[in-house]
Amino acid sequence: MKLCFLLSCISGAAGKKVIVEHSETWKVPIRLPGTGYCRDSADRESTARRIVQTTCAGAEKLCHRDCHCVAWACQPKKRIPSDVVLYTSTDCDRNCDSVAWILNPALITRAGHDEHNHHFSEGICFKWENYSFQNQDYEKEISPCSLPTVVGAVTSTMTCPRDSEGKVKHGHFCVWDEAPGFECGEVMSARCQNGAFERLPVCGAKRCVVPEVFGATVTGCLEGNLVENGTTCAWMEDSDFDCSEVGPRQCVLGNFVQLPVCAQKCKVPPVRGANSEECPEGTLVTNGTTCTWAVDDQFHRCYPAGLETTCVEGVLSAIPTCLPKCSLFPVTGAVSGGCEAGKLFDHGQKCSWSADPFFTCSNLGDAVCVDGAFVHPECSPKCRVPFVIGASAANCTSLQTVSTGTECNWIADDDHFCSNLGIHTCNSNGAFDSERPGCTAKCTVFDLEGATVSGCMPGAKVVPGTACTWEEKIGHSCRGMGTKVCSESGGLFLDAVPECDDKCTVPAVYGATSTTAACGAGRQVNHNASCSWQPLVTHTCINIGPASCSNGKFSLLPRCLQKCTVPALPGAIPKGCTEGGLVANGTSCEWEAKPDYHCSNMGAQLCMNGRFLLEPSCEKSCRVPVVFGAR
Repeated sequence: MKLCFLLSCISGAAGKKVIVEHSETWKVPIRLPGTGYCRDSADRESTARRIVQTTCAGAEKLCHRDCHCVAWACQPKKRIPSDVVLYTSTDCDRNCDSVAWILNPALITRAGHDEHNHHFSEGICFKWENYSFQNQDYEKEISPCSLPTVVGAVTSTMTCPRDSEGKVKHGHFCVWDEAPGFECGEVMSARCQNGAFERLPVCGAKRCVVPEVFGATVTGCLEGNLVENGTTCAWMEDSDFDCSEVGPRQCVLGNFVQLPVCAQKCKVPPVRGANSEECPEGTLVTNGTTCTWAVDDQFHRCYPAGLETTCVEGVLSAIPTCLPKCSLFPVTGAVSGGCEAGKLFDHGQKCSWSADPFFTCSNLGDAVCVDGAFVHPECSPKCRVPFVIGASAANCTSLQTVSTGTECNWIADDDHFCSNLGIHTCNSNGAFDSERPGCTAKCTVFDLEGATVSGCMPGAKVVPGTACTWEEKIGHSCRGMGTKVCSESGGLFLDAVPECDDKCTVPAVYGATSTTAACGAGRQVNHNASCSWQPLVTHTCINIGPASCSNGKFSLLPRCLQKCTVPALPGAIPKGCTEGGLVANGTSCEWEAKPDYHCSNMGAQLCMNGRFLLEPSCEKSCRVPVVFGAR
């Protein structure tokens, strides 16, 4: 056997005397938890920051001047032993020269590994003690170890290499594992030292962890606690479980024998539309129970088909889902086409809704029976827009219907005075939110030509209760003068309506005189007054009366034409007319010439307004004397 410590080696063979360069005293190896880094003899962590794997010579070369170096020095397999040696240097002195970590063995930590274990963190670390260098040689006999039997622990050729005789070589380690049902102390490895293992594992029967059994309750023990081998714990099933193997159970080598096996019962839920005689609603049924469901007549269909469900470990394999039928109820304001209200309809069946003309409805069109209910329309009556004399509604038409929420803005016309104007909104009850407008006709202030008005503007329209005062103008004949009030019923002033007419001026009639005392020429007479005239002797008149005054004008006005005086002609004699007399306008007179007179215009002459159209004229003729002797 040969071990290299970078600067020195030892060698030998099992069962023979060999020369050992150094004397050594080994302490029992101990397992170190955590990172696996071994500690030095002063129980300090290695400060290594560099880790290499090489041979002894390579480790010496690589870590020659590096106090933070950790080297794995592995012997070739042909040499014995073939373990792995970890060298580390901590707290190097003298600048970590090539001999620093050998000359100070107290700073060296060694880790031994099985040749099949390649992770030093799983190795066993131990410290050298009383290590000294000696210059003399001496003889030492080394023997292999027989593998002992450890109750509760097992090993193998992998964890404990042996020779052909089944022996463990000197200096080799054996690692034991806990056997099933046992637990051992901290030491699970030992090194063969000249025919004997330094220390063997100590094991005992494994304790049992009291398990939590779903569906059963333990008595005499606490769940999760450790109990000693041989302890008895008793289990009893919970009310909503079925369990086998309940009762007392014993801890045997870390395990309880035949723990209870439980299956949860199923709670039968309420199923709308179906019921089961075997499985009443709200009861607990045992695992494996089959429930058969019957469908209620009020429901259309249930799933799954066959309506059988089985309890499987606390859960029914399938809960029936039933589709209820739908009832169609009448809706005021809507009509259902093809579906009669009050009947039941299968799931998925359609009904079509349409609105009444006097209602506003939502959810119209096709309604489908889903989960026992139709979507029914929601309707509200429409509002009828009233006809109001004296007012009109913007956006709305009188005597037409409008939908809920419609706003009608009422505005009075110019001839009326109204209350309750403004926006009226159609409510869902079919009525507007405000009273309908009430209107009263305004009174028109008469603009009379023959009168003045105070307190009001002539021609204006005034509201009921307004007072206006009229006064007659000079030259006019008026009735109903004074203060008048516009009536509350609207449109008219109280008392007589003011009226005025022009007076009539009596004209000067040429050829006639008035026979009425008040009708002197140039005077004014009242409306409806009468005047009469008579012609002068020299005139002929028409329309001489009586004439009535009407709003400034007489119904008749006399018209007179002057008579003609029949002239006296010395040379003519009138025929049908009296010479020097008066003849009426339009009268014709003829003249006849006297002997010895020569006259012109002797035919009939017409009298025109005091003159004949052509007046006759006569000259006396000269008689031609007989002159004797002349001709």
